[in-house]
Amino acid sequence: MKTGSIYVYLGLNLRNQYLKSKKVRQAIAYAIDVESIISNLMEGIDKPANSLLYPGNWAYNPGLPFYSYDTVKAEQLLDEAGFPDPDGKGGAPRFTLVYKCTDKQLSRQKAQIIQQYLSEVGIAIDIRSYEWGTFFDDIQNGRFDMYSLTWVGVYEPDMFFHLFHSSNIGVGANRGGYSNPKVDYLIELAQRSMDINKRRQYYWQIQKILNDELPYISLWYETNVAVMNRDVFGFEIAPAAEWNSFRKTYFRSPVSSDSDQ
Repeated sequence: MKTGSIYVYLGLNLRNQYLKSKKVRQAIAYAIDVESIISNLMEGIDKPANSLLYPGNWAYNPGLPFYSYDTVKAEQLLDEAGFPDPDGKGGAPRFTLVYKCTDKQLSRQKAQIIQQYLSEVGIAIDIRSYEWGTFFDDIQNGRFDMYSLTWVGVYEPDMFFHLFHSSNIGVGANRGGYSNPKVDYLIELAQRSMDINKRRQYYWQIQKILNDELPYISLWYETNVAVMNRDVFGFEIAPAAEWNSFRKTYFRSPVSSDSDQ
């Protein structure tokens, strides 16, 4: 069992009239009890995430905070963002967001759990479930308020360019429309630098900004589990559970010996 690089996140459309507010995005992060979802939906084996990069990555920033479950803080931020609860808990919502998911059971269950958490702070969630092709076409083309997906095998931190540089809005994977000139600049500095220590410092700054501004809300890193026969040797779980884990794997039969019957 080993914590992997497979990153599960909540994607947000920053063009939305509510989600364009950083305080609303932070409120959503505080309103979701990630550890409880891991325990009850993911069998307790995954680890809470706070960055696109997993802790084993050379550019991961170990000083990033986590958004702990705090509904009081969430409600306070929503009030400050200008979206007070119109009639108290249990009544009309502050506002409604559309959450798109696939028709797979786990995807729908995750959506329902998040729906329940957000309802507790006054955010109504309208879940819409689709088969994969329709769902992913909507995500790629920015037709969503919220969704959850997974990035597999994130090793090279230049992935930040693909996901968060403003030049990739509408043409790349910056599907939520995130734009920050400072993040663009730091990404470009990291791309040009040949000094790994400088690159690390740039990526640490990028992660700190993204952790504050939340174009994605980090959920968890999937834990890779391998069950092996005792006669299998040399197998090492890769961070993204790729098949190349089998490169050095071999099978050794147990040594037999004569015995009296």
